[in-house]
Amino acid sequence: MVIGDGEFHCVSLLQAVQKAGWTYCVRLHADTFVRAFVREDVRSTGVASSDSATDPAPEETDAAPEEWTYSRNLDPEPGERRVLSPVQVTKAHAFGPARLVYHWAIGEERPWRLVTNASSPSAVLRHYRTRMWIEELFGDWQGSRFQLHRTRLQAPERIARLVLVLSLIYVWLIAVASAVVKRGDRCSVDRSDRRDRSYLAIGLRWIRRCLQNDAPIDMRFTPYF
Repeated sequence: MVIGDGEFHCVSLLQAVQKAGWTYCVRLHADTFVRAFVREDVRSTGVASSDSATDPAPEETDAAPEEWTYSRNLDPEPGERRVLSPVQVTKAHAFGPARLVYHWAIGEERPWRLVTNASSPSAVLRHYRTRMWIEELFGDWQGSRFQLHRTRLQAPERIARLVLVLSLIYVWLIAVASAVVKRGDRCSVDRSDRRDRSYLAIGLRWIRRCLQNDAPIDMRFTPYF
């Protein structure tokens, strides 16, 4: 499944993903125009539902569409989930048929507004939650740790080799950090009153600490999660 935030909801991307036979889950801006043909499935977010439960895939329909409206105008109430299918997205392209999955978790300031071609709304929400992990990974790779964006490499094969090496190092550092946290040694490389560093930062600081103290270094590759 291709997962994207609001900045990645261009129609050409969705068309390419759909043509390739993949599923997608992309968050919409509040001011994106949408047009629904049918409204369905409004329920509390607290109601348990199976990730394997599926609804029919969005299909073309002869039903009269509603007027174009901003996606925010279809928001559910806090604590509710709403699924609309089939729908079209953006006035300029009328992309569809697709499905809109709204999810407003209790305590959050605004809902998720997701456009997808997947058949299980519950699975869509489960996959979209991994976006937070993806953003952390990008931050580690492009931020003050690996600084991948400063390599200036252009040849795809060189980039691929570098990414392979960094991936192995990343998995190793995450595994080391998770073991440090599991053993209760995090305070040796992080604040004692709260968790203040990412797993990558904890792993890097722990390795430096081991080198400075001439201590053995963990070579595990299986994180404790």
